[in-house]
Amino acid sequence: MKKVCHITTVHKAIDGRIFYKECRSLVRQGYVVYVVGVWSKDEQRDGVHIVGLKEYSGRFKRFFNSFVAMRKALKTGASVMHLHDPELLLIGFLLKLSGKKVVFDSHENLYLQLSCETSVKQWVPRPFRRIFAFMYLLVEKLSVRFFDAWIYVADNPQNPHNFLSAYPRHVHKFYLVRNFPILSLIDNIPSLDIEKKKPIIIYVGGLNAGRGIYELIEAMHSVRTDATLLLIGQWEGEEYKKKCFDHMPHGKVEWKDWMPVEKLYGYIKKADVGIVTILPELNHMNTFAIKTFEYMACGLPVIMSDFPFWIHFFGSENAIFVNPSNSAGIAEKIDLLLQDKALAVRLGQNGRKRVEEELCWEKEQETLFRLYKKLLNED
Repeated sequence: MKKVCHITTVHKAIDGRIFYKECRSLVRQGYVVYVVGVWSKDEQRDGVHIVGLKEYSGRFKRFFNSFVAMRKALKTGASVMHLHDPELLLIGFLLKLSGKKVVFDSHENLYLQLSCETSVKQWVPRPFRRIFAFMYLLVEKLSVRFFDAWIYVADNPQNPHNFLSAYPRHVHKFYLVRNFPILSLIDNIPSLDIEKKKPIIIYVGGLNAGRGIYELIEAMHSVRTDATLLLIGQWEGEEYKKKCFDHMPHGKVEWKDWMPVEKLYGYIKKADVGIVTILPELNHMNTFAIKTFEYMACGLPVIMSDFPFWIHFFGSENAIFVNPSNSAGIAEKIDLLLQDKALAVRLGQNGRKRVEEELCWEKEQETLFRLYKKLLNED
């Protein structure tokens, strides 16, 4: 049996992309799969062997935790080491030297984030962001050269740091594995059996300045329809959290912490509108937000940022677009979908159909399988 190990010191072991999509799919293909990730205990779930790691909030401690993760990963005896965080690039070289096949799964385009003056990576002081970006780019170049494969999640040709254009000699190492939803999982989860007194606008994801949460809360002050904005996710920074909570209109905004996808999809199905109005940073404008596809899979009409890449990809038949910095404009779009039921139903049905036909994990996983067969000489 071929053993493979996924490693993360940032994400929970049962992360949606890592565990539910990649690891469980590989188990069904007959691989013995381990995931070393943030979790309270070692256990086996859905055929995946979870090796728990202690969670650290500080990046300095998390960096050293990567060596703990490497030690645990090596104990599994896996032939392929699949890394999911930029902090793990260093141990990737060590794993490669130990004779392992190494894959890096780039969930985001970190170079673009660090290059942006308004980056959500606020742990990097603004005067040093370009220096950090340059240093990261050097590490990225070495990783692309020495690792066996590099997975990326979006393929916008206009991306200022497009991987295929940046590394023409190593195009054969790059695999596009987009973060599409698992349709079969979503369809097996019922809507939450709770009383809904008024329409729900739902946002799922990180709660930070770059995601436009404050602007979304500001919009709720102007929404004329009696509705609730439901935020689901983890706050990044106590100061920003307090700023948002202090500005929440009474009775119009609710927040719930991170939750497993089985429960999360129940909330999405209970909602009336999905929203993803993240702000125009370079990385945001050139990639996708997984939440968008999850809203569509659940049949919700979607309001999203008016990025040219998004408008081109989704089109007016799948969503309506708005300037994410314009809270008044966001409020108008919310009222439009809550009051024009025919439009909301049409957008929701179109989005669901497109997910069924092309934007689901059931189709996207084939690229992952092709990569693993190549790595383990199974072709």
